[in-house]
Amino acid sequence: MATQFATYLAATGGQADPDALYSVWGGANDRVAVGCYGGVQEAGGQVGRDVSVTGSNDIPLLDWMQPPMTSVRVPYRQMGVEAANTLLAMMASGSTGEQPISIRLTPVLSVRGSTGPPPRCGCPRRWAHGWPRA
Repeated sequence: MATQFATYLAATGGQADPDALYSVWGGANDRVAVGCYGGVQEAGGQVGRDVSVTGSNDIPLLDWMQPPMTSVRVPYRQMGVEAANTLLAMMASGSTGEQPISIRLTPVLSVRGSTGPPPRCGCPRRWAHGWPRA
């Protein structure tokens, strides 16, 4: 993924829209988003300045990255507790589970240095200064 991202950025030759918001969602988890750091660096950019990268899971390692990675903390433990309680309640009541049950849990966004404002906000246009470098 990192190499594909770097190849795309290098192929644009800096001709990409300098006013566009360039962000990368790490996808399935934080480990995938870590690979995006390599792609941005391969292309000569800097995470958090030129491209925003956000992961999902909020693993402890993220505070040690440079820059520390923004991530969404998913309440997995709470999901398990809710699922177990729902199953126990269904078993106790004799429910067949034919009616769908909706339980809403709130994720937490841990904002760190890997995200920043889009270039169109009035901050310097890094793309206009030769980034990415082929």
